[in-house]
Amino acid sequence: MARLMRGRWSRRLIAAAGLLALLVVPLLAVTPAQAFKPYTHTFASDRAWDDVVDDGMVTIDGREYTVNARVVTALELYPEFYRGGAIGPDGFPDFTYGQQVIHATETGKWMRYILDASWDAQTDLVNYPTEAERLQILAFGYGYLTHAAGDMWAHTLVNDLALGVFPGVTEILTEGDKAAIAIRHIIIEGYIGDVTNGFDGNPDRNAIGGDVSDDSTPGVTMDAPHNFVYRTLIDPAAPTPAAGRGAILNKFLDLRTTLVTELGQATPDPLQDAIDAYDDTIEAWDELESDCDFGANDSGAIDIGLDITHDLVWCPIGLFALGITVFIDSLEAFWELASGAVELAVDAVKDSYIKAWIADIDAGLLEWNRLGLAISRAIFDPQAYRNTQNNTCWPQGGENELDRIACEDGIGALDVLLHEADPFINDHLLSMAGFPDLVGDIREILQEIGVAFDYVSAIFDTLLNPITAVIDDIKEAVKQLVLDLIEEATKVDIELLKSFLTHPGYWLNVTDVTLDLPGLGPTTMTLFSEDDHEQLDAYMGLGANHHTGEWFLDQVESTRLTDDALFDEAGFGAFANTVTTAKLLLLDSSELNRALGDSLADQGILKSAASVVTYPATSQGAPTNVMYHALTGADPWLLTIDSDHSWRSNPLPIFCAIGSADCDFPGLDPLPRPLAQNAGNGQFPIWESCLLRPAFRDLYLDWENGALNFPDLNDPPSADASDPHAPEATLIPSGNIFISGGTTYVGSGHTLTLGATDTVFTTSSVNVEYRYYPDGTTPGAWQPLANGGTFAIPSDAGDGVWKVDYRSEDPCHTFVNESGTGTDPLAPEATKTLTYVLDTTAPVITITSPPAGSVFDTDDFSNIAYTVSDGGIGSGVASDAVTFDGDAATNGQQLDMFFLDPGVHTIVVSSVDNLGNASEETRLFEVHATAESLASNLTRAFEMDLLKNKGIYNSLHSKMQAADAAHDRGQHATEWNLLNAFVNQLEAQRGKGIDLTTANRFIAFALDLIAIGG
Repeated sequence: MARLMRGRWSRRLIAAAGLLALLVVPLLAVTPAQAFKPYTHTFASDRAWDDVVDDGMVTIDGREYTVNARVVTALELYPEFYRGGAIGPDGFPDFTYGQQVIHATETGKWMRYILDASWDAQTDLVNYPTEAERLQILAFGYGYLTHAAGDMWAHTLVNDLALGVFPGVTEILTEGDKAAIAIRHIIIEGYIGDVTNGFDGNPDRNAIGGDVSDDSTPGVTMDAPHNFVYRTLIDPAAPTPAAGRGAILNKFLDLRTTLVTELGQATPDPLQDAIDAYDDTIEAWDELESDCDFGANDSGAIDIGLDITHDLVWCPIGLFALGITVFIDSLEAFWELASGAVELAVDAVKDSYIKAWIADIDAGLLEWNRLGLAISRAIFDPQAYRNTQNNTCWPQGGENELDRIACEDGIGALDVLLHEADPFINDHLLSMAGFPDLVGDIREILQEIGVAFDYVSAIFDTLLNPITAVIDDIKEAVKQLVLDLIEEATKVDIELLKSFLTHPGYWLNVTDVTLDLPGLGPTTMTLFSEDDHEQLDAYMGLGANHHTGEWFLDQVESTRLTDDALFDEAGFGAFANTVTTAKLLLLDSSELNRALGDSLADQGILKSAASVVTYPATSQGAPTNVMYHALTGADPWLLTIDSDHSWRSNPLPIFCAIGSADCDFPGLDPLPRPLAQNAGNGQFPIWESCLLRPAFRDLYLDWENGALNFPDLNDPPSADASDPHAPEATLIPSGNIFISGGTTYVGSGHTLTLGATDTVFTTSSVNVEYRYYPDGTTPGAWQPLANGGTFAIPSDAGDGVWKVDYRSEDPCHTFVNESGTGTDPLAPEATKTLTYVLDTTAPVITITSPPAGSVFDTDDFSNIAYTVSDGGIGSGVASDAVTFDGDAATNGQQLDMFFLDPGVHTIVVSSVDNLGNASEETRLFEVHATAESLASNLTRAFEMDLLKNKGIYNSLHSKMQAADAAHDRGQHATEWNLLNAFVNQLEAQRGKGIDLTTANRFIAFALDLIAIGG
């Protein structure tokens, strides 16, 4: 049996190594898309935790907001569960489930599902009977969302510098450019992790908590609610957003299904042949061993599911029949075997074994999350590394003994993983894989005995411990086998991979590296440009001299970071934004809306912070949460946390710097990538909402676009129900205007004031535009105007009918969305139009009498006659006036030359229209006497009793008749003599026989006649 026992341990070792390789290969050979390293993730969650447990509130943008009291209690009492949740799908339920299913697609649905389940658990006293468990679940649920908050920002940073989303395993191994992306991810993430506050990237041994280790990073205590994780994520009946459970769990679930099916099937002939052969010769063992291969397949990968029925069901039963010790649940089977009824015994054992195997799988699934927790602690908790060092190396002496130091230096990630996962491997994993429960029990007993020997050895100062030596050999064999499997399956140089992880500062300075890729052979790939290291330092706010000056590989100086090199928590955008989002996701809808409203009110955008109602309250289940609630539609906005720019509907400006040759800003032309890698569906409310986008720009830091501060880049905002109505604009004329019959006339000096008001947005947040154009012509371009500003139709634009269009917009109803159909929820206020008549022309005055150029005799009559018109489109004549020789006159007034002085007389007509446009028209005429007209004037004067003496009248009249006759004969000298005699007589009689005024006027007439030559 010695040979058989060696074979059994060999088989068990191969199987255990295979199972571990299944867990470890993706972990070590292809680091998952973690974005932030685990310590940075938990450090960010601790910053949010510190804030909320201080006073039950979170501080956002300088203000405090109340967190749900139950959430506060959960975080206060169970920070380790919140921290475990922050590890998120990188660890729970296991990282293949998390990376392949939760991380990769529809992450938002998973976040909503987990938080809903966390809140449902608060009232589920049947499945979660204790208050402690329910609070632990709530802390874990909010921590899980916090992990997504970190990845959405960190992957935006890392994907940009790494030039791509973390590729799949097949792509990494077969495509050089994809392998380069993966390596860049590992290096960048490692570098960020190394400058996280508290992280120890220095290999020097330091004291921490009474321990001494080459890693003094503070421990990360974490835990997870195992019952909740099973019911919510592992149980095949759980209503998860996707059916898959990841590569590892799916294998066990498939195995369970196969076992249930096999319970009713007959024993295959090969097994019976093996049993019969054993009765004849021990050589049957070799035949069974070669037939039932539990080890690696030809490709180097562990093949659990290749032939489940043969290798994992019948082979263990065959081993039992061959004498390998297993637990026999069936007494009937024992007696059948003892009595020689081997076939019946095998049937009974088969049923018993399979039932027990199914029970082992069920028990393991119930506790599966403990494996996730163990692996998470191994990977994410530095204290687990130190515990493994201590538990493994304490027999080698004190902390400063050379043998102890050498031993602890040899502890690697696999050692820690084996140490943390060992209880689950013993209690469940081996049994789930089909090995009898006794296998795990023996392994555990040997370990306990080995510990006792270690104490004895320490007392007697000897290292003699044959049991632990055997176990150490087994562990070393498993460790080496896993490493061999990794290198065989992935062709990755483990030491080179370790170098990427432990010396990121060096590799950031490397332009090219050559790796041996399967199918491609030695492949040279570009890692980083000369500016990448400096750019990353600038993003994180690292000051000068943050490298030690040490040399690495005798090539590059200043590769290791100094111990005090820390990123700027407030200025490092990816980290600061993570913390802000982690705080926001802790808020219920009312407080979340208030925080966003306060940001907008502070910016002078909203009239009231209470205007924000984007995140609706929920009547049951989990409160609305910032990590999945979409602006519109039922599906969450978050698609995957592996990609970048998840808040946008497109990934711009990823992989391209604004202004560089490969970009056409503002349209941009980023490197192509599959649509499936878009991180969001464009419905993240704080970005997508027309109301909230300014809050997004206020709350978050944009490290990519500088002063542009999150430019739209072809991703305009969408409507928000918080602001359903466009603003109302008004156009008010003032100044030189006149309104008549519904028509508004405007003249020079008029003012048009354009303003708009909105129920939600402040006046300064509402924009207005206008345009004016002659009626019947095509409108010109819109002209922007400050809300409440003024403009005017230029006075020289041309009188006539003018159309003035005007409109208003707020951030939710914008000019660029004007559709003209009235159905666009983002359309601005419908264009309004007012009609004005521009009138800058004065009224037209037409004087009809006296005619222009008129010369009247002193006995003539005329009148003042004129018309005034403001034209067909004028504002109308407001007033008109006329003067005659400077005195007020009237239209139609008679002009009696008898009473006028000789010479020129002036008529002035003036007019003003209703807009103050004034005009004036002058008409001149002359009055001159003739001897004939003077004779007529004398007669009229005598008749008017202005000349009372008949004799004087006759004397004067005869003189004028004689003068008139001389004039007619052309005897002007005689005429003038007679006129002078006329003047002399008038002078002698004025005021006596003739009215003084009349006499003076007649004298003036006569002298004027002499002056003009008769």
